[in-house]
Amino acid sequence: MPPKPKIRQRKLQFFHTRVCDHRSERATFDYFKQPSTEEASDGERNRTDHPTAPPDVLDSAETPLVVEAVKPTQTFRSRKADSVKAWQNIRSKLRSAYYQSIVPTSEECDICHEEIPNPFFCCDCSTQPVFCEDCAVQSHHQNAQFHKQLQYKDGTRCRFEFRRELSTTTHNCDEQYMKSMTIFERNGSSFSYQVTFCRCLTEMESLVKFGYWPSSPVDPANAISMNLLQWMTGSLLETNSSVKSICQSLKVSAGLNDGEVTYLYRTLTNETFEEYRHFRFCVSNPPLESTDIDDGASCPACPKEGGEAFISLDANFGLVRKKNSGSSNEPPKHASRYFIEQNIVDSFVEAYDADGAYREDDKECSNFQAASAVRAKNKAANLDATGVFGSACRHGIPHIFLSMCHGERYAYPALLLKTLVEGCSVHYHVIYDIACKFDGHIQKRMPWLSGFDVALPVFHAYGHKLPCQILYSTRWKTNYGLTDGECMERLWSYLRKFSHVTKEMTPSHRIDLLSDALFHFASGKIANIGNALCMSLQKGRDVAKQSQCQLQQVCSSHNVSVEAIKQWRQEAKDQLTQHGKSKRHKQGWKETYFIKLQYHQHLCTEILLCEDQEQVMLLNSHIRQVLNELRAIEEKNGISSRWTCDSSEYIEVEVALRSQKMKMLKEKMRCQAVEYSYLKEISRKYSDGQAIAQRVSRQLIRASRSLKKSIKTYNEEFLPQPPIPYTQAADPSNEFYHHLHEMQQQSSDMIPARVKQNAVDALNMNERGLEEQRLVTTEMKNSINFFKQQIERIESQLSRLNTVAMQEEENGICCLLREKATYYKKLMETCSEQFRRAIGGYIGIDANEVLLSDDDEDLDETID
Repeated sequence: MPPKPKIRQRKLQFFHTRVCDHRSERATFDYFKQPSTEEASDGERNRTDHPTAPPDVLDSAETPLVVEAVKPTQTFRSRKADSVKAWQNIRSKLRSAYYQSIVPTSEECDICHEEIPNPFFCCDCSTQPVFCEDCAVQSHHQNAQFHKQLQYKDGTRCRFEFRRELSTTTHNCDEQYMKSMTIFERNGSSFSYQVTFCRCLTEMESLVKFGYWPSSPVDPANAISMNLLQWMTGSLLETNSSVKSICQSLKVSAGLNDGEVTYLYRTLTNETFEEYRHFRFCVSNPPLESTDIDDGASCPACPKEGGEAFISLDANFGLVRKKNSGSSNEPPKHASRYFIEQNIVDSFVEAYDADGAYREDDKECSNFQAASAVRAKNKAANLDATGVFGSACRHGIPHIFLSMCHGERYAYPALLLKTLVEGCSVHYHVIYDIACKFDGHIQKRMPWLSGFDVALPVFHAYGHKLPCQILYSTRWKTNYGLTDGECMERLWSYLRKFSHVTKEMTPSHRIDLLSDALFHFASGKIANIGNALCMSLQKGRDVAKQSQCQLQQVCSSHNVSVEAIKQWRQEAKDQLTQHGKSKRHKQGWKETYFIKLQYHQHLCTEILLCEDQEQVMLLNSHIRQVLNELRAIEEKNGISSRWTCDSSEYIEVEVALRSQKMKMLKEKMRCQAVEYSYLKEISRKYSDGQAIAQRVSRQLIRASRSLKKSIKTYNEEFLPQPPIPYTQAADPSNEFYHHLHEMQQQSSDMIPARVKQNAVDALNMNERGLEEQRLVTTEMKNSINFFKQQIERIESQLSRLNTVAMQEEENGICCLLREKATYYKKLMETCSEQFRRAIGGYIGIDANEVLLSDDDEDLDETID
C-alpha cells in the first residue's frame, strides 16, 4: 500500500459517553486524522480496547474534553526527550510531597476541632482529613465504611478498626437478624461487617440487591463486591490472567495478607466466580419472549438473509484439556451459543470415520498436515480435548466453535459448515488453509456443500504449491475483495493465552471461559466496526489507485491494452496449472510392440548374466509371458516377421518415442521454470526476516531442486552438446523452449516475463481493490440496518412490557433494555457520522442516501 497523505494536525474534541450496562465508555474520534509513524508504533491500540465492563449509571450530559494538538514541528523523539527531562526535574519534589503526606499535618480534628495526641486519618478520602476517634467512626459509618483508616501513634501508622454495620433491608420487619460476615469491598480490602438481614428474603438475594455477591448459595459466610468481581472479570478477559494471579495482585493493591488471599481464591473457585460471570451475561441479555434481540455477538456488517458472506476456518491445538482435570457436574452455562455440544461432535466424527471419509488424498499439496488421516487417527494419550476448531467472519467476529478430540480431520469443518448453513440463505465464501484439498473432498464426500466457494488465506497460500496459489488464493479469485482470510490467526493470538488456565479446568468451565472470552473479543470488534469499515474502504481506494497507476505505466511503456494483460494472466494460469494435469499420451500398438521388444531384449540379457538357478527360472517365466504377448500383437496386426534393431519400423518408432519423451520433459521443465520465476519475483517484495519471506524461500528452494533434478535427467538421457546449464533452463523465455507452441506465441511480443508478472499482479490488485470498495459499502449499509433493527425490536419489547402492570423486576428489565437501546443508538450515530465522512466526504454526495437505500445499484454507482 502507498503511504497515506499527511494531513494537517487539528484540535480534536473527544466526547466521553457512558453507555449502558452492556458496554463502557467510548470516545468518538475523527477517522481521517492520521497519526504519525512514530505515534502508531509507540501507542498502537489494543484489538479489544473497548472493555466489556460498563459503568452502572448513565451520565446525564456529555462533557467535552478538548485535547490540544501537538505542534507539527515537534517530532516524536523531541517530545519524548522533553517528557523525560520534565520527569527528572520533579522527581525529588514528588518524593518530598509523599513524605509530607504520611504524617498528619495537624493534631486538631477537622470536624470537632478538638486537639488529639494520636490523630486518625483516612487514606481513601480525597483530602486526607484528620479526625478524632469518634468523628472517624461517625463520618465513615454510613457510606464510607470500606475506607481504609489509619492512626498515627508513637511515630508510626497502624490500621484503625471500628465496628462496621451493613443493613440489607429497606423496611421495618420483626424478622430481622444480624450476622457477622467478611466482605471484600470494591478496592479489594477485606472488612468484618455486622450485616442485618430479614427473613422476608434469603441472604443471597439481599446481598445481591445491595451490590454484593454471596460466596455460596446457602448460608454464605462472606460476600464480595460486584464492582470487585467486575474488575476481576475484566482482568481475566483482557490480561488472560488466572484467578489465582488476580487474587495475588490484591496483595499489592489492597494490602491483603496470604491468609486473606488464599481465602478469597478458594471462595472464587468454589463456583462463585463462574456463577457471577454467567449472572452478568444474563442480566445484560434478560430473558424475553422475543429471541430476535441480539446478545452482543452477531456481526453488524455481515448479511443475515441473502447476500454473500466470508467465513474463515482454522484449528488451534494449544487450547487443550487434560484428562485428569476433573469432570463437570452440569453442562456449560452458555449452552451451544458458541460451542457445538460435545456429544453431537463425537457422534458426527465417529459416523464420518466409519463412512470411510479419511482415505488419503491421491495428491497432497506441499507438506500440510491438516486433515491428514495418518496423522489424525490417534488421540493424545493424556488429553481429553486436543484443541479447538472455529470460524469467524472477515471482520474478525467469532461464529461457531467445537472441541476436537483428534487431529484436524475433515469431519470438523464439515460439521461446522453443516451447522452454519442450516436454515440460512446466505452464500458463504469459505477460507481454509487447506482449501485445495478440502475442495476436492467436498465434491467427493459432501455434495450438499458443493455450493461453497473455497479459498486460501493470503499468508498460508505461500506454503502451498504454486498451482494451488493461483487457483485458490484470495488475490486471484474474484468477489473476495481484499479479504486476507487470516482473521482466525488474530483470534487465536488472543484466545491462545488462556491455554495455561483452560488445560486444568473441567469441560464445562473450559467452555464457559472460552465463551466469555469470545463474547469479550466480539464486543470490542463490534464497538469498533465503524472505524474498521472506514479503514477497509480507504485501503480499497489506495490499492485500486496504486495498481491503476502501475497498469497505466505498463500499458504506455509497452503499448499494450488491459485486455492483453488479462490474456497474460490467463496464459500464466494455464501454464502453472497444467503441470501434473496433462493427460498421458495414448500409446498405439506400434509403441506397445516396441516397448515389449525392448523388455524382451532386457530379460534375455539378464538371464545370460544370472547364475542363480531360482532367478533364472523366474526370468524364464517372464520371457515366456512376454513372448506370448508379442505373438498376440503380431497376429492381431499382421506382422509376418519380428522387428529387429535394424528394421525401419523399429527405428521409426524409437525416434518418435524419443521425441515425444523429450517434448514432455521440456514441458515439465518449462512449468518448473515458470514456477521458479514467479516465486523469485514474489521473494523480492519481502524482507528476509518476514515470515512470508521465509515461506516463499522454502517454496523457492523446493522449486529449484525439482528443476535441477529434471535438468539432470534431460542431460543424462538425451546427451545434448553442450549440456543444458541451470541458468538457461531456469529462464522460461529462453530459446531452449521455443519449439513449444505456447512459447512461440508468448515470445512474439518480446516483453520480459518480469514485466508481465508485475502487470498481472497489478491487474489482480486493481480488481480486488474495486471489489473491496463495493463490499465495504454494502457492509456499511448492513451495519446501519442492523442497528436500526435492534433498536426497533427493543422498543417493540418495551411497548409490550409497558402494557401490563410491572413489578420491580420488570422495571429493572425495562431499564436495562432502554440502556441497551441507548447503546445501539449511540453506536449507530457514531457509525453514521464515520460512514458519512468516509463516503460522502470523498465523493461529494449525501452518504445517507446511499446507506439507507434499498437499491444495491446505488452502491455500484458510488464506487464507479
